[in-house]
Amino acid sequence: MQCVDSTYTDEPNGLPSCISCTVCDAGLGLRVKTACTRTSDTVCEPLEGFYCTDEHSCIYAMEHTKCSPGQYIKQKGTAVKDAECAMCAEGTYSNGSLQSCKPHSK
Repeated sequence: MQCVDSTYTDEPNGLPSCISCTVCDAGLGLRVKTACTRTSDTVCEPLEGFYCTDEHSCIYAMEHTKCSPGQYIKQKGTAVKDAECAMCAEGTYSNGSLQSCKPHSK
């Protein structure tokens, strides 16, 4: 029998029923990348500003680290990697949202 309503099976398996599709929960920082079909499960991706904690299957995402004042964004966060912060050098500043520190005015 074919799978119906939010279920799938990706190969013949002898199971008496289809497998329930994965739900991409916004509360876990996820959204649907590819919808579930009768032959494939849902594929989730992180919401904007989040990254997947497991690079093989995105079942949970965490919010990117926010840099603090006095730090700059050394590396912007991606869907699979957290943001990296670094301290500003002496005589420079950042409010935490800049990708480089600015010199203090004289």
